[in-house]
Amino acid sequence: MQKDIVLLACSKKHNNYCVAGIDINNGEWIRVVSNNPHIVEAVTLDDMRYEDGTLPELLDILSISFLEHKPNYYQPENYLFDDSFYWERIGKANAMDVIADYATNEPEYLFYDANKAVESEFIQSLYDNEKYSLIAITPQSLKVHVKKWPEGKKVTMSFYYNQRLYSYLRVTDPDFEEEYLDRAEGTYSLGNNAMLVISLGENYHGAHYKLISGVIIP
Repeated sequence: MQKDIVLLACSKKHNNYCVAGIDINNGEWIRVVSNNPHIVEAVTLDDMRYEDGTLPELLDILSISFLEHKPNYYQPENYLFDDSFYWERIGKANAMDVIADYATNEPEYLFYDANKAVESEFIQSLYDNEKYSLIAITPQSLKVHVKKWPEGKKVTMSFYYNQRLYSYLRVTDPDFEEEYLDRAEGTYSLGNNAMLVISLGENYHGAHYKLISGVIIP
């Protein structure tokens, strides 16, 4: 099956990438997964290269061939791509249009509650039509935190969504993270001027953390 998606997230996962976007024909989220269990079905750089050797960028409109819908218990949006075909860039989306079309302030909570993670048991208790692991939002009072830890610098974000505070969510958008890793420790304000793509990560000690996998600033 062929799907045309606007690329909204290309985040770090097991030294490879978690790639996701929205089907421009029906508005559904698509997470592109591989059949490689050693990297937890992540996508490699070689997997996503265009035929001319270049790599996708956020807001590219991609045509990708898929073999099957391959959901798991916490990520219903997963589709297995067909590695016998190159991905194809068929256009470029405008950031303002993407924000207007796809950013949402629904549902009320960001993945069921206002915590940093969702318990695995809770997700497994939901009906299939209640599950989701990708969302695009336009938060308020967005702040970027850069802090040095014993294992190195980390970039996190805090913001308000539907009048609830979400604090210190990890940033896995590699380009945005790299930009802020080069800055001094501290807190930087982005105000209300960004769209965030939030995803649920894999199971980590019985919970799935909320990760900022894409940052789009018009």
